Amino acid sequence: MVEFRSVYEQGMTVYNLPRAMPGETGMIKVEDGFEVVSIRRSRKLAVIVFLTLPRLATTIGLALVGCRYLAYTISLQDIVLNSLALAFVMEVDELVAEVFLPRKLKAAVEQVKAIECQRPCKVGPVLFPDLLRYVLTASLVLFAYFYWLMPFHDNVEAAAMALCAGRKDFSQTGGVSGLSTIVLLNRSDFISGCSDEHFENNYLPNYYPSVNRSRQKKAMTALQFDTETVEQTRLRATLQHAFSQNCSNGEIWSPEGECTAVTEEFMNGLPDGVEPGSDSALRQCTRFNSQQGAATCKSTDSGEACAWTWQGFTCEQGNPPGVLHQRACSYSTLDQIGDSCHIWEETFSQKHPVVNCLIPEYCEHAINCLNLASHLALTIGSSTSYEANETATRSAISSGLSTALGVDSVKILQIRGWSVDWDEVETLLGPPSASSQQVQNSGGVLDSFWEDTEPILDNSSITLVKFVVTSLPVTLLPSSIPGTAATLAAQIDRELGNGTVVSVQFTPWPPFFATTDDVAIKMNALVEAYRANSGNSGPPGPR
Repeated sequence: MVEFRSVYEQGMTVYNLPRAMPGETGMIKVEDGFEVVSIRRSRKLAVIVFLTLPRLATTIGLALVGCRYLAYTISLQDIVLNSLALAFVMEVDELVAEVFLPRKLKAAVEQVKAIECQRPCKVGPVLFPDLLRYVLTASLVLFAYFYWLMPFHDNVEAAAMALCAGRKDFSQTGGVSGLSTIVLLNRSDFISGCSDEHFENNYLPNYYPSVNRSRQKKAMTALQFDTETVEQTRLRATLQHAFSQNCSNGEIWSPEGECTAVTEEFMNGLPDGVEPGSDSALRQCTRFNSQQGAATCKSTDSGEACAWTWQGFTCEQGNPPGVLHQRACSYSTLDQIGDSCHIWEETFSQKHPVVNCLIPEYCEHAINCLNLASHLALTIGSSTSYEANETATRSAISSGLSTALGVDSVKILQIRGWSVDWDEVETLLGPPSASSQQVQNSGGVLDSFWEDTEPILDNSSITLVKFVVTSLPVTLLPSSIPGTAATLAAQIDRELGNGTVVSVQFTPWPPFFATTDDVAIKMNALVEAYRANSGNSGPPGPR
């Protein structure tokens, strides 16, 4: 207001100066200088237009900018410094004049006497210039308070809520090409690293209660993930989780440890779908759960966002569903099958619901090396249809086994009462050197052939079939094979004629499991024994 008062007095003084007559300079010399007594109209107009009005505009502009500048200042120390900065700006014109005006001109200006003005009018007991200054000062303060200070205060308060209120003990990850789910990590169980000892002794027992504590322990290795941001989902999930803690709808947990109502500015800054205090707790991220059986391997989607523990992120070396889930549900290679079986059967003491865990036990180099040899005991309803055509019966049994077990390679070696299929036998033989090697007992399955003179059906209308299934699929579980008997019987009966086959049973059970090489050794020995006993050179020998 000091500058405004100076501008006002300057303008009123020039405006009230008498008009100088033609030939008059408007200045008279007095004893100690000069005195301005009048001014020409053109000069009066020039002073008002080029001096007084620019000063007034500059003063008003600085007042508005300065008030806004001070209103946006947070600390008291900064207010003092910014006030001094504004005062310096107001003095810039004086400093410029001090630097650039010639000394002679400065001396001449200093010799000009102050111009006497007529007494200003009053409004009541107060002079009009003072009243105008008071009104302008109060108006400017109120305008700055309501137009700048209060909105700025509300914005700062909203920012403080956003940064300091709500949950703060979590971080977020996810939103990547390998995992679209936004994962919010609870840092209450923060650890800087997960050693094998911590993984086995702390993490697994705490987060997987069904773990077998007496298992054989095996280290897990990390998996790699690609990255691709999904910022909108990340922002919405993070803010919803941060602002939904233990408060009523429309409230937020403050830094002071109590629920406080959120401001309108705070709400306006939130993305759509974020409701402070709504207590919409995030679902837990999907993780490996052996109790769910095969379903746990199909459950990998944690939704748009989920909550995951810091130890889960560190110990399972990545995002959910975690390395345990990845290892337990991967079985494309022999090593993966071994890891998967170890987790299911050793770590959690449960039978693998998807994979035949005999494969890593028997096979060393390939996942398709395991074979099955067994007998089928068929209860026959119509012996005429069954015995009418040996080729058709063999084909029906082979097709039925392929369909029921979901396998491609079935070898029907012999049906009791009929001759051995030496073509099929030959496909299973190995080199002669294999005959001398020892192999586990086959339970009578591959120890001998039946004599051609034996009856096809016994007194109970039961016939036996000797067969081998080669290259068992990884997902064919031994425990599931007996359950296919009804499907197998229906398939054979459909091909031979309704009522031909009543029921089917696998015998002995469990069957003989062996690698391709071990089957070849057993077959070599079986063929050599058959030739020696029969004295027949007809059957082929080892290749």
